[in-house]
Amino acid sequence: MAERGVQVDHATIHRWTVHYAPLLLEQFNRRKRAVTGTWHVDETLYLMGVAGHSHSMRPG
Repeated sequence: MAERGVQVDHATIHRWTVHYAPLLLEQFNRRKRAVTGTWHVDETLYLMGVAGHSHSMRPG
């Protein structure tokens, strides 16, 4: 705030944090996507071996 020429006491910043943090958290939680126990892998990893031979990490 001082960079912008505004003088604010540290207690004021603390009061703002106490007041606005729960409101921001509520808004973030509303927009947050649900996390499920299922994960999908969209790409197969290939490693370059000796002499330029590629090896798939795909099982099977």
